[in-house]
Amino acid sequence: MNDTKILLSALLHDFGKALERTKEYKTRELPRDIVEFDTYAHSKHSAFFVRTLRKTEKLSEFLKEYFTEDVEELVLTHHKPMNEYGLIIQISDWLASSEREESETEKERYTEVKLSTPFRWVDEKAEELYYPLSDLRNIVPKKKDEVYVDENKYSALLNPVLNKFLSVNDVEQLLTLYEFYLSQIPAQTRGFVSDISLYDHSRITAALAHIFYKDYKEGLLT
Repeated sequence: MNDTKILLSALLHDFGKALERTKEYKTRELPRDIVEFDTYAHSKHSAFFVRTLRKTEKLSEFLKEYFTEDVEELVLTHHKPMNEYGLIIQISDWLASSEREESETEKERYTEVKLSTPFRWVDEKAEELYYPLSDLRNIVPKKKDEVYVDENKYSALLNPVLNKFLSVNDVEQLLTLYEFYLSQIPAQTRGFVSDISLYDHSRITAALAHIFYKDYKEGLLT
């Protein structure tokens, strides 16, 4: 294990949330060993994504070196860690999720939930606005009934990501890819206010995991 693998594992741990929302891949149809592991569906889709890329011939030299079985395992088991590195990812995920505000309203299907703007946290009178499910070429929030989200929207947004992933040459490029395509995808669509993006949750989780990994290797954490 090394710091790059920890960063990649933490960045990718919830990518399966977006992938699963496309409904292009049924959880029960994923590889048997992934399906049979007792964890959430998004973890299985994240692991499936890593495994699929690992088997792709056109993968960049950087990802060939760091997309290993242990990265796939960390992504799959981040809710049920199998070792100290998995525990690092889990604790980082918990801390990155601690800003979420609980919500009892669940009127929409989880694949149709929109990312809300954070303006109301600084101004109670601010209008409730939502971001379109789009890349950063379209960042203007709109009224809720003017924004439409569904499985097809997820597919259209993610298809370019899957192709560009193959040529990622370092962590900075991966972060840029995440920022451009995942900044308007809600990280959470059930039980909480959906005002934190998948990009923000992932990068914060990765930053914390990197810190904890460094401290663990230096003997500052047990």
